[in-house]
Amino acid sequence: MGGTWISHVHGRVFGEMVRYGLKDDFSITRTENGGCDYFTLDTGFGSRKFTYKKAAEMPAKAWGIFINTDGNTGREIYPLPYSTLGNSCLSCRDRIDQIKDQLSADELALLKSLVPYIGGGSVENFGYDIATFEEVWTLYKILEGRSTLVRRIFDDAVRLGLQYSFKTPIKSIVEREGIVSLHISDGKIVRDQRVVNTIPIAVLPDIHFDPPLSPLHQEATRIGQVGYLTKVHVEVEGGLRGLRGCT
Repeated sequence: MGGTWISHVHGRVFGEMVRYGLKDDFSITRTENGGCDYFTLDTGFGSRKFTYKKAAEMPAKAWGIFINTDGNTGREIYPLPYSTLGNSCLSCRDRIDQIKDQLSADELALLKSLVPYIGGGSVENFGYDIATFEEVWTLYKILEGRSTLVRRIFDDAVRLGLQYSFKTPIKSIVEREGIVSLHISDGKIVRDQRVVNTIPIAVLPDIHFDPPLSPLHQEATRIGQVGYLTKVHVEVEGGLRGLRGCT
């Protein structure tokens, strides 16, 4: 399901869309000011409806306080991307605990649901302007679907000589003297000088690596952490296209 939505900040994706003639093929995934023109919030204490204006103000306030660790919206302690490396001792959980008294129950609930989504894990383990966040998040889709772009990229690669094999489980990956060998479950062996590994973390425990993965990679494999968000995609028409909510 990854990559369903795109935006102007996804430069590499846009580059591919231009290359394959899809640069103007967008659809907006909801209808503004029509039908179910409200935001639904369910925090476990009942379901409530808000105007979109109010629903935007609550996470904007919560997010603004959350990132304002230096009193200047992070501009002093995070002037450059690499400068965040010196602040790893402060987790998102720590920061939420610092500011929770400044937020209403609804604002806190929205922030707690937003932060794990962005980080793909628990708030204990990882450390945008809210006005443009939604445009990046879940607004624009490729008109004919993401598979259209993927298929054009794949067909172009085949035209240029790509060889491929689907439904081919790997048993082990072995590197010896500059050569990498892929041992396939049916007994075949594929060798090359380089292999790009994009195996999902949930599958890694089933594959033997020689030499072994680094201790950090092995720890991540044992934990098997996946995102805490559950996506529910619904195709709707009419007034329901204006509906938004958070649980």
